[in-house]
Amino acid sequence: MARYDYSCEKCDIVKEHIQSMEAELPKTIECPSCGGDMEFVQHPVGLGVSSMDTAPIDVVVGRDAEARWERVHERQAVRDKVREESGIVGLTATAENEYVPLSIEQKFRRTEGLETVKKQGFKPVYDDKDKKLIV
Repeated sequence: MARYDYSCEKCDIVKEHIQSMEAELPKTIECPSCGGDMEFVQHPVGLGVSSMDTAPIDVVVGRDAEARWERVHERQAVRDKVREESGIVGLTATAENEYVPLSIEQKFRRTEGLETVKKQGFKPVYDDKDKKLIV
């Protein structure tokens, strides 16, 4: 079904005419007010959509996308600094944007225990001086 507009010049009214798109469109219809002929009104072609497709780009991507990426890079820099200073890759978050290296116990717990780690062929290497896990 489609909606078509017809206009009466005498009464200055517009009436909607609904019919199947397959049926032939009448050139005129009877005016309900004066009984005269109402002519088909051709509207400019346009599409009516209402979805995220029509949203402005800043809404789709996010108005603060640049600020969010800035925060992601800042957190990554903090993690990289902690890794560099400690020499340990594994980190755990203690608070927002605060990280500490994983302890040996935490590392083993996260890898399902020492026995499981050994079965997988991993042998932990410790620093003799500080007794820290190197690998």
